[in-house]
Amino acid sequence: SGRIREAAPLFDEVARRHEDAGRLMRVGMPRASHGHALAMLARPDEGLVSIDAALELERTLSHPLGQAYCLWLRCEALTPLGRYEEARQSAAASLAVARALGHREWTAAAWKGIGTASLAAGDLDAAESALRECLRAARRLPIFISWASSELAMTLVRKGDTAAAERCVQRALGEGTPA
Repeated sequence: SGRIREAAPLFDEVARRHEDAGRLMRVGMPRASHGHALAMLARPDEGLVSIDAALELERTLSHPLGQAYCLWLRCEALTPLGRYEEARQSAAASLAVARALGHREWTAAAWKGIGTASLAAGDLDAAESALRECLRAARRLPIFISWASSELAMTLVRKGDTAAAERCVQRALGEGTPA
């Protein structure tokens, strides 16, 4: 519901409770989500610490699905830090794992990450391509339709194609996450 400020400490609490109970397979995703929330709250450096801890745990547990998730969120924290190439590499690693698993949601997420990092780096052609790939993978995934359509609209505006950008905005509003 967009209440990220309230969600961030709750993700941390969930991760800590699972860790305290010894349910390590349930720690990584809320720990990484805590980091993502921090990044969205303009604290990407703190978020990256949480995401990297989650990624290390997922690797230790040999849990590829969790690794794909963490690698995507790592991209989302690296991008606002201006570490664009590292962000793209992290998202590309996420994409490789997600594809190997045949996981459509994390495939969409990884493409979204590549698009976000490319847009921030000013690589508009790469951003457009990645965001279109995200939209192909995001069928019936409203959050990724919202994110990718919105970022694609920003990309197209920067490229001077406001008519196509308007169509993307309409798609985000029509198919994306309800307001």
